[in-house]
Amino acid sequence: YLLGVNLASIQHQLVNKRVRCPVDLAAALLSQACLGLHAAHEACDASGRPLEIVHRDCTPSNIMVLPTGDVKLIDFGVARSLGTRAWSDGGAFVGKVAYAAPEQISQPHAIDRRADLFAAGVIFYELLAGRPLFARETDYSTMSAVMQDPVPPVAGVSADVNALLQRLLARNPSERLASAASLAAELEQIVLKSGGHYLQRRNIALSLRRFGVCLDGPVPRSLSGRPTVFPPIG
Repeated sequence: YLLGVNLASIQHQLVNKRVRCPVDLAAALLSQACLGLHAAHEACDASGRPLEIVHRDCTPSNIMVLPTGDVKLIDFGVARSLGTRAWSDGGAFVGKVAYAAPEQISQPHAIDRRADLFAAGVIFYELLAGRPLFARETDYSTMSAVMQDPVPPVAGVSADVNALLQRLLARNPSERLASAASLAAELEQIVLKSGGHYLQRRNIALSLRRFGVCLDGPVPRSLSGRPTVFPPIG
């Protein structure tokens, strides 16, 4: 159990407070999540064979921010290990449409780690802009936006940061960064160029609290009764 709240809650709280997330704070948050992605992408089995894991659901609701300022990537429920087993979902789309890469929608079997980098780009964009990028009223409209709508630059953000966003959100996977570690390094450079304040994780938590963001998750409740997933006894 992780004490804390997910990034979706933080985004919602910032919007309600009418606070725009500073670029270096957004970069510090996402860089930690990218290190988690890279660990999954590079994971090997006991024999050293690459598992080639793709998360497929890298979204704000699956990124936890702890009261210490630490960030954890969670919920690998729809992740796939390309290196060890055949796909079992019949070629159907899985994930959240608003954060899915174009190839994840059009060719689910053809994706690799670069699909997760596209999702990271959407998250970074939304943190900086304070609004959804591709989400529309229907899944069909959202898919259409992912596939073909232009990505406008974020106002008030440097040309370098907007250029990074355009690379991450390229429709062609070959035009994106090659790894989540590379993205984490670029995000850390953004933090350093702004003074490096958020390289200390406690400063992430302190700043979010100053903005009025609550990082304290709900208190876990004691289990009462027998879970219905288990058969009755006797």
